[in-house]
Amino acid sequence: MNISRQNMVTPNEILADALRYCGDESFKDSSRGYYVSLIQRAMQELAFDTFFDERTEFFDVPENLNLEMPKGSFNIKQVYLLNGDNCGNIEGTQNVYWKRNYYTKGNGYLARDKVTNHGDPFYENRSISGGGNTSEANLRRTSALSSIRQLYYYNIQNGMIMLSSTAKNFKRIAIVFNGVGTDIGEVPSVPMLFREAVISWVIDNALQIKLALLEGAAFNKWQTLYAINNAKLTKPYTGLWEDAQYRAKIMDSKQREDIKEYIGRLDY
Repeated sequence: MNISRQNMVTPNEILADALRYCGDESFKDSSRGYYVSLIQRAMQELAFDTFFDERTEFFDVPENLNLEMPKGSFNIKQVYLLNGDNCGNIEGTQNVYWKRNYYTKGNGYLARDKVTNHGDPFYENRSISGGGNTSEANLRRTSALSSIRQLYYYNIQNGMIMLSSTAKNFKRIAIVFNGVGTDIGEVPSVPMLFREAVISWVIDNALQIKLALLEGAAFNKWQTLYAINNAKLTKPYTGLWEDAQYRAKIMDSKQREDIKEYIGRLDY
């Protein structure tokens, strides 16, 4: 799902509706910072549930081949090496593949599957080690080694993207990833598609705090309002939260049309 920047609402617009329902327009129950953090958490939960927040960021290839995952990322989708920059000048891109068990700090590396695994019954590369000592076999080994040394790959451990040494052939790296909706500490912007769900989510959490401080008739009054809002938010299949998730997961009309056209041209 793609969302125009113009189709966003500010925290003030969310709070104007939510705090009126909670009866806390003057921030007597909780601070404004707390309510803004609720909006942020709502966006993060939707991001984790639906992967709606997709970003692409560019970095310089680090000398030690170790690059920290981008701020606010939780799911790396694609990695590309390139020359040029991210200002409309992208040249010579190279796809980078994930390599299991790979680990490096810049000099040498650890991996179960390596070129030097001679004699290993599981990982030995037969095109390199097999075939005797004939000229043809030696040529095959040289060709295979040359191909392997041109591979581009990476692995991730503890939030660190570790690149193969061949990444140094490029100046820049592009990371395509899913973000957390709103990074911690940043002012959240809410897509209009999620507006009602986020308002209801803020109300739900705010009223839980309010109810913990009340008793008697006041408790009963706000408990009733809490139950009404909670049902609207969490009702199976038709609740606001599931509706927001559905909206995030559906494709744009253009994407659906392109896929239908592609499938229609397949020769079965």
